[in-house]
Amino acid sequence: MKHSIISLGLLASIGLTGCIEPNALSSKSSNFITSRLQSAKSTAYGKKAKKFDKPAYIKESIKQYLESHKASAEDSPFTTEYIDLNGDNVKDALTLLSGVRFCGSGGCTMLIHQGVGNKKFKLISVTNLVKIPITINDTKTKGWRDITVQYASNILFSKKIILRFDGKGYPSNAAKEPRANDSNISGEKLTFLQTGT
Repeated sequence: MKHSIISLGLLASIGLTGCIEPNALSSKSSNFITSRLQSAKSTAYGKKAKKFDKPAYIKESIKQYLESHKASAEDSPFTTEYIDLNGDNVKDALTLLSGVRFCGSGGCTMLIHQGVGNKKFKLISVTNLVKIPITINDTKTKGWRDITVQYASNILFSKKIILRFDGKGYPSNAAKEPRANDSNISGEKLTFLQTGT
């Protein structure tokens, strides 16, 4: 009986905690809840995203690329994901452009920048006709991880394509690359959920 009363008391206190106004929480509790919400937000497709300070350098490089194609960030939204492609412990950047200038029925344009340290980047590849999801495979070619993308050959049909590093960069046209075998695709899936990052 004593255990039942204690259990009921615990359940009641847990239930009441959910009814407390956020302003009534102590800063410690508030910080805990905020950190849990951020953790939940950063978890996509079962993997926790690593925190990375998104530098202005990448945005400046993307802006220059857009301007060279008579476009701007306002009419050409973009999303950048950061991941180490060549195993040098420096994050590289994959940027998916969108908007009518850089997307068609087959896919959109993807920029790949190599991280060169001190939060600076060098553009090494521009690949057209890319669709998500994009998987950074565990397999490598010439020291760089293979990348699996989607390519839509028509409105109803898309196929997985594997992009391999050729020593200088990744292929410029996904449509011309070999089809990926599902059994060879394993690695980190990039979601490109937020634009302009």
